[in-house]
Amino acid sequence: PNAEGFAYQASGGSVLGPFTAAGAILMPPNAPTRITVAPLTVSGTTATGTLVSMPGGFDGQLAFTGGGVSGSLRFDRAGAVQRITAALTARDARFAGPPQTTIRRLSINGAVLLDPAGLGVDARVTARGVRRGGLTVGRLSADVDMKGGTGTVVVSAAGRRGKAFALQGTAQVAPERIAITGGGTIERQRLKLDSAAVLTREGGAWRLAPTALSFNGGTARVSGRFGEGANAVDATLERMPLSILDLVSP
Repeated sequence: PNAEGFAYQASGGSVLGPFTAAGAILMPPNAPTRITVAPLTVSGTTATGTLVSMPGGFDGQLAFTGGGVSGSLRFDRAGAVQRITAALTARDARFAGPPQTTIRRLSINGAVLLDPAGLGVDARVTARGVRRGGLTVGRLSADVDMKGGTGTVVVSAAGRRGKAFALQGTAQVAPERIAITGGGTIERQRLKLDSAAVLTREGGAWRLAPTALSFNGGTARVSGRFGEGANAVDATLERMPLSILDLVSP
């Protein structure tokens, strides 16, 4: 505590590496509470700014510099719903991890609505030359269009994890259900989802309904449960090259 409110310091770990933070929570009489971030630092990238606590959320901005990252996160409110607008780029950025992540080019533009009735997202992500552990993504593009927790995610990616891959997919997202269609190639051999992969939420886990896929002259029918509690997979294979598993673990 101090005369103006509180000073704070923090440190910890994240998927991008260790972080430190410092700043103040200012509580002037008869005025909104202000949170000053000065700074938040992870792997050479620093965020600074001020957020003002308002009814329904925060107003303000965090600016990012250093470590190959630049841009901002802007906070405001759409009615009584918190909105966060991102305009971020990365060039030759490196994050400690573990595992270490390097990014040659990255662009994130869009907005997120933290609506209690369902997440809203209107965003586009493009990337080139991303490496994380044993995964290399030469190119990535993703478009997200969601309102009230329902919408569409379109992703295209090419890279290498044990084997070279090029995949495209579309996910129809609802609060308790995700249906994925798509396909691509692994080592230039065609991979296709012959039927949509439908995931249904079961508490803290997801249930995969029986899904048919084909790859390099083989076929498979897969179902299972993933997430909280025990995981389970039920697969029937016919002439399916097991090199497809390289995408999971080389």
